[in-house]
Formats: sequence, structure tokens, C-alpha cells
Amino acid sequence: MVSGRRWVWVLAGGALLSFLAACDPPPPSQERVMRVAKGDNAMDEAIRKSSHQLDKPPAARFGIAPATLDFPSLDAGGSASRAVEVVNNGDLAAPLMRIHVAGQASAFHIGGDCVDGMEIGPGGHCAVLVTFLPRTAGPANAELVVVLGDAEGTRFVPLSGVGRGALPPPAQPAPNAEASLAFLRSRRSAGLALDGDPPVDPPGGGGVAAPDYTDAGLPGVVSGLPVDRRRVITADRYIPAVLESDIDSLLAGRAIAVVERNVYGADGRLALIPAGSRVIGAYRTNVKNGQARLEVAWSRIFRPDGATINIDDLGADVMGRSGLPGELDSRMVEKYGGSLLTSVVAAAGDWALGGDSTTVLSPFGGTSQSLSGKQRAANRLGNDLDGLGQRMIQDNIDTRPVLMVAAGTRLDIIPSEDIWLQDPRHLRPVTPPKAQSTAARRPDAVADLLPGLIELVAQNPGVARLAPQTTQQVMQSTLLQQLRDGNYSLPRPPAAGGNAP
Repeated sequence: MVSGRRWVWVLAGGALLSFLAACDPPPPSQERVMRVAKGDNAMDEAIRKSSHQLDKPPAARFGIAPATLDFPSLDAGGSASRAVEVVNNGDLAAPLMRIHVAGQASAFHIGGDCVDGMEIGPGGHCAVLVTFLPRTAGPANAELVVVLGDAEGTRFVPLSGVGRGALPPPAQPAPNAEASLAFLRSRRSAGLALDGDPPVDPPGGGGVAAPDYTDAGLPGVVSGLPVDRRRVITADRYIPAVLESDIDSLLAGRAIAVVERNVYGADGRLALIPAGSRVIGAYRTNVKNGQARLEVAWSRIFRPDGATINIDDLGADVMGRSGLPGELDSRMVEKYGGSLLTSVVAAAGDWALGGDSTTVLSPFGGTSQSLSGKQRAANRLGNDLDGLGQRMIQDNIDTRPVLMVAAGTRLDIIPSEDIWLQDPRHLRPVTPPKAQSTAARRPDAVADLLPGLIELVAQNPGVARLAPQTTQQVMQSTLLQQLRDGNYSLPRPPAAGGNAP
């Protein structure tokens, strides 16, 4: 009975809850809010954005994975490989321009199916196989550079690894004894025998029959031995210089030039004549008509370090032609001006003093001319001026032209023989030490005259007739030769408190 009531109450409660749920109003629905730009150009801006999104062209977008490659530590000589994948995630095909390694490229090698210049379509991909090959111990760092054809351009993938130990050197192959022997034989047969090797006949028999071609009428010239030319200026070299002051050939004088550039030895390393060295020369006045070059003889070179070089060389222009070019003054006025003026004065005098002459008939039918006083004076003046003109011409006919060479003229000094420069590291003293020079000094003035007195007596005709053999023996004696050379010693006085020997 009680359980039946419980079921009744349960059913009544459920019905009441259902009724209450049906009577509740539905929840309000949320309204969708669309944001619209405000302003006068709001509609135009919305249209422009929509058209831009619709007109956007397709593009290629590449992706590279992984972004970095870190290799484990490897022994030198080992290898490890990793792959880097290149994927085109865009909607347009694009080329793969170039793939290379920058940095320590010797430790990383690349391969795989990614090739320079290949085209990767939308959704396509390729792989770059990177191999780490350590050669030495220590870290190795590089970058994989991938040049793409998309808008982003170039991608970089850092590469790193560590090498352990060192790679052993490759084993050298054993020398071939037969090949070495054949090589030495060919060298000896070609005249390139090693020092100490005996001469060997060439293959095929027939040794050397003659040392030269004299029998064939070709004596030839024997060459010199190789010479160290590091401190030698041979005669085929030029010394470039610049003239320091003006010179002219009116009077003989001295010329000074300055070396323009360093003059090196044969190896091109040691400056034998440095730039700035000064050169002294002389010129003469033997310039002839039409000669436009002045001959200068150079005699001495002063180096900046104080060393001097005595030479006997001629100067030339920068083209190697003998003599220095200059401006020629022929001196035509000095040579012919005085003579021309004398002739003009004589002609003017004749014209000014000229007079009428009178012709006289002689009783015998002849004629004679009688000159007036003015005419006689004119003739005398003309004769005197003619003589003066002749003397002036004779004095001025030997007037020589003057050749002037301006300062700053570039020139070359051509050595007439090889110039050997001493090495200052191997110099020997020229003057003997003070002790030696004092010991070598002759102690007595009488000893200086003794050889001459002996020769004078021995060469006396009377003595030569009386004892010719003795005279000859004296002249050829060793003692006289020692007296001439000063190689003698006089007895020294005994020391104080001692006995003479």
C-alpha cells in the first residue's frame, strides 16, 4: 500500500516539471553584428579590398626543413649524412636557382636530387643530402645557401659539427727502382750528370769522339761560369736620372744629375743605386753647326749612404740615343752681323762722298781720268772699310753655336762596363792598425838613403870595370832587395838594467 503511494507521487512530480518547462519562454537569439566602415568613402574602401583579394596572383612559397643541421662528433676521416627537404607550398611553380655551401666548405659536401636550375611545381619537393666529412680535429661551421625563385629569395641553413683526432697521412708508394734508374741514365746521356757520376756513353754505342768542333772549323766561344749578380749592374742596364741645373756649351763645365728611380740587382730585390743618388759629370764645348745634342761624360756616383762609384760613362736621352738634347743657338748675329754692318757703312760712304770725275786728253792720243777730292776720299774710305770688314769676318768666322740643356731634362746613364758593388758586411780594413803601422815605419833616415848609395856605387863605371862580378852580385843580392822594401830591423838598445845580447 505504501509503495503504491510512492509511485503516485513520483509520477505527479514528473508531470509538474514537464508542465513548468513547457511554460518557460525560449532564450533570446544572438544577433550577428557586421562591422561597416564609416565615412564618405566607406563603400569604396570595402569594394577596393574585395577586388584586391580577388585579383591577387598566385605565387610560390617554399619551405625548408630542418632549419639547422647539427652533426654528432666524428673521428677525422669519418662521415655522416643528413637530408634537408625543400618543399613548394605555393600555387605556382618556381625554379631552384642554386645550392652551395659557404664557410668551411671543405668539411661539408652536398648531393641529393635537388639540382641547380630545376623547377619545382606546386606541392613538389626535393632533398639536399649534406655529408659531414671532418679532416682535422675541432669544430666546423658552415651554411647551406639555397637560392630560390620565390619572393623571399635566399634561405640559409646553419651547419655544424665537431671532428676528433687527425687524419693519418696517405701512404707513399714504394719507388720504382727500374724507373729511377732509367731516369738517371737519360739525364746522364743528355749531359745533365749528377756531381761525382762518371760519364756514361749514350744508348746505342759511340762515345764522345772530340771535345769541341775545332776539327770542323768551328772554334766557338767558351762561356763563363754562373755568377751571383745580386750586387752587379751589368753594362746592359740603364741608370735613369734628372739633370739638376741648366748647362750650355759656351764654356766647358760640370754637370750634376740626380738618380730618378732605384736601380736593382739581377734578382730585383736589392737597390744597388737608390733613388736620390747624385751623379757628377763634365761636358765640353765642341758643338758644331747643326749639332743639337750635348755630349756629357759622367764620372762619379754618390749614394745616400756615402758609398761612391767611379764610372766613365756617357749620357743618353730616355730613348737611349747618345747625348742630351737641347736648344741650339747658332749665333748668326754675332757671326755675320758685324761684317754686314761694315759693308753697309762702306757703301753709304761711297754714295755720300762720290763726285764727278774729269777726263783729260793727252797730246799723244791717250786719256787719263782726274778724280776730284771727294772721289779720292770715297775710294780711300771704301778701301779702309773693306779691310776692316775682312778682319771682322776672320775674327767672327770661328764663332761656335751654343747648345743649352734645361734643368729637369730626363736622361739615362749607360754603363760602359759592369759595376760591382761591395757588400758592407764583408769589408776589410784598408789602413793597418796603429801598432802595425808604427812597427813598419823606418826608424832611421840614413837607412832610407842606404839602398840608393849602394846602387850608386855599384853602378859607377870605374867600380864596374874593376870588379864586374862583385858589382853584379851586389845588385842582385837579397840584402839590397830587403833594404829597398824596408824589410829590415836594426839592433835595439839594451833595456835599462839589462845586458846586451
